[in-house]
Amino acid sequence: MADAATDLHRARLTTAAYRLTGCGGDFAVFDETDETLSEASEEIDLVYRDGLTAPAPPPYPQVQLALVEGAVVSREDERHLRAIRESARTVVALGTCAVWGGLPASKDTWGGKVRRAVPLRQVVPVDYSLPGCPVTMPQFAGLLTSVLRGRPLALPLYPVCFECRLAENPCLWKTAPSACLGPVTAAGCTANCPSLGVPCYGCHGPAPEANFESYLSLLRRKGYTAEEAVTVLRTFGSNLPVRLTESGEEGE
Repeated sequence: MADAATDLHRARLTTAAYRLTGCGGDFAVFDETDETLSEASEEIDLVYRDGLTAPAPPPYPQVQLALVEGAVVSREDERHLRAIRESARTVVALGTCAVWGGLPASKDTWGGKVRRAVPLRQVVPVDYSLPGCPVTMPQFAGLLTSVLRGRPLALPLYPVCFECRLAENPCLWKTAPSACLGPVTAAGCTANCPSLGVPCYGCHGPAPEANFESYLSLLRRKGYTAEEAVTVLRTFGSNLPVRLTESGEEGE
C-alpha cells in the first residue's frame, strides 16, 4: 500500500513483474541499456518475470514490489491480480492497459463472451500508476526512484501539445486528415508520433483536467459524427470519462 512504501528505500528491492491481458511491451524496459535506467534498475532484484521465468503457482512469491502490465479482462486475470496484491507490499500499474484499460477496454464487451476490460485500480488498491504504450525509459527510472524513496510519482501535468511545441512540430490538428488527440492526452512520450508526422492517438491516457467536451465539439466540426468522435477518444479505454447522452449529443 502507498503508506507502506515509505520504508521501501532499502537497496535491491525484491521485485516481480506480472502480465495480465496485454502485449507485454512494457516489460521491454528491462531489456534496455539506457544509462539512467540501468542505474535505477541496479536497486531492484527481479526474482520473477512473466514470460521468462517458470510460472509461479499460488501462493505467489512474497516481494516488496510487483509491476503489473495489462488490463483485467477475465476472471482468471482478477484472481491473478488479487493474489499478486496479497503477495506484494507495493503494486504498480505499468502501462496504459493497466492504468486505463488500454486497447482491451476499447469495447465494453467482446461479443458478450468476456467481461468488460478494466484497469487494475477497479479490482485492487494500486500504489503507483505509470501510463504509456509502452512506458518510456526515463519515466520508468523515475518510477523506481519514487518507490525507493517512498515518494509520490511525479508525472507531467500538461498535454502532448506542449511537447510538440518544445519539439517545434507543426500542429497536425490543422493539417492531418485524421484527428490528433494531443490536446487531451497526457504528455510523457516526448511527442514521438507527431514528431514523425503521425497524429497522436492517445496511448498515454487522458491529460489531467482534459476538456473532453470541448474536444468532442472540435471533432464534430471536423466532420466526425457523435459516435465516431467518442470512438476516437476511447481508442485506448472505454473507461475514459466521455460518453454520449441519450439524445446522441456529447456528454462528460
